Amino acid sequence: MAGPEFRNPYATRGRWWRVALHCHTTNSDGHVAPATAVAIYRRLGYDAVAITDHDCVTRLTAHRGRPLLIPSAELNGPPDTLYYGAGETGKVAIGGRGLQPTIDAVRARGGLAVVAHPSWSGLADAPLLRAKGYAGFEIMNQVTQDLNGTGRSVEKWDHVLAAGKRVWGFASDDCHFGEWRGRPGSAWVWVKAPALTVRGILRALAKGAFHATTGPRILGVSARHGRIELGTSPAARVHLISERTGAGGAWLARNRRGDTRWTIDIVKARLNVTRYARLEVLDRRGRTAWSNPLFVIGRGVRFW
Repeated sequence: MAGPEFRNPYATRGRWWRVALHCHTTNSDGHVAPATAVAIYRRLGYDAVAITDHDCVTRLTAHRGRPLLIPSAELNGPPDTLYYGAGETGKVAIGGRGLQPTIDAVRARGGLAVVAHPSWSGLADAPLLRAKGYAGFEIMNQVTQDLNGTGRSVEKWDHVLAAGKRVWGFASDDCHFGEWRGRPGSAWVWVKAPALTVRGILRALAKGAFHATTGPRILGVSARHGRIELGTSPAARVHLISERTGAGGAWLARNRRGDTRWTIDIVKARLNVTRYARLEVLDRRGRTAWSNPLFVIGRGVRFW
């Protein structure tokens, strides 16, 4: 039996950039000034930052160098929607009219729409399945996870992927700074792009050439004839998850050494993969990296 072929979002040229996609300043409900927030992320080694103040595009006109600033906003809902690549400055009033009208308004302005913290918002699967034109949603939002345990939306992601929706998984610290209001550097994305430009980062996000993480790194993914090879930072185990591998996905490998190279042959492992496969990398501290889905081209394989 031949293994499935995949549409691999990582089969592109470029280098990896560390990007913070969701944070707030004193221009909305954050507790530090915009310049202070940028300085914090610079010290943490970020290459790019999106300040996502509520219904407000924050710009630092005097800022030069790293991190690259991506003009953005969090549009108040319900549900809240992240607007990347904003052309406005200051207040922006295009949210609050429902999910689809907000997505349409973002796209009409040439922006990229991502649904923020759907589990914290109490968003069911059905609206995410009905909505069109958004890039994906946050599968990990650290501040809401710390607040009341509603920051993870990974199961919701698998629900919509299994139903045929093709959306990417994002992660952020959603840092508001101060007291319990977030831990900068606790969740982010690594983006694979040829150059560190706003256009380059946004294009890579739209195409899925990134991975979400709370620590581990995915350094490369190749997929051919049902054989997936993965390069990572030192990891304790790797899971493959698809719509037919059962709860928790297939446990591919586990080790005590902290391996960095992993291989899975879907046919030999007798894994059911008919729509998509995604990978989770866990390190010895329990932190996770999530690959974006590799979507099956043509027919998949099913063994049971």
